[in-house]
Amino acid sequence: MHDQQHHGEQDDERDDDARSGERGGWRAVAAARPVWTFTYEFAPGLTANCVAVQFAPRRWAVLSPGSNMSEESLSAIARAGEVVALVAPNKNHHVGLKSWRARFPDARVYAPAAALKALRGRYPDCSIDAIATLREELPAEVALRCSPHSKAGCTTLLVRRAAGWLWHTDDLVLNMDEYEGPLPVRWLMGLMRMVGGVRVNRMNRIFFVTDRAALKRELLADLETYPITALIPAHGVVGEDPELAARLRGSIEEVL
Repeated sequence: MHDQQHHGEQDDERDDDARSGERGGWRAVAAARPVWTFTYEFAPGLTANCVAVQFAPRRWAVLSPGSNMSEESLSAIARAGEVVALVAPNKNHHVGLKSWRARFPDARVYAPAAALKALRGRYPDCSIDAIATLREELPAEVALRCSPHSKAGCTTLLVRRAAGWLWHTDDLVLNMDEYEGPLPVRWLMGLMRMVGGVRVNRMNRIFFVTDRAALKRELLADLETYPITALIPAHGVVGEDPELAARLRGSIEEVL
């Protein structure tokens, strides 16, 4: 009994450590389970956010595994536990899979059903499972939602907080406060109104959404079921604005 209590206390201490501070470029975001985020450059001047969640003691899932990440950054999460799942949230967020698989060869790879064919073709030597199989391992305070209304795959990670839920959205929802990349990309961002706070990504809607009305209903329902109080977007800055839910709801109504 004493040994079990001792190990339990060790796990609690590790969880507390994983929840706090910055390490190797990772930033911790407050939630019921440890959540880390890392901003990486996937093309010259263009950035995205990698997110890691500890869904069980010492077991981590990493969404949008980042490219060009240093050994210091990879070692930081290795010290925090075991990376057991690498998740490509859609068919486009996969650029770091090769380096992460090399660093964590025992991790299984997951993707939404809509992205499986494309990613299995791109990585023929890699076994890629549907996210539904990973969902079975998640505790009640962690959820992975895959919308059927995107031909690229559309995955949202939700983690319970003391008040509300933290959302990590893939390309569908942005929170960008400045333009990025070369001039043509900046021009496109302006045309699509991608910069200026929390908003649904118009470019994603145009190219990947298959049923706007159904997706709108789904997102509005999720806002009721999982009230958002923090956002880690695939692109942009972490948001914890008290008006976050209202801003996101307004953009859903406007864009979808």
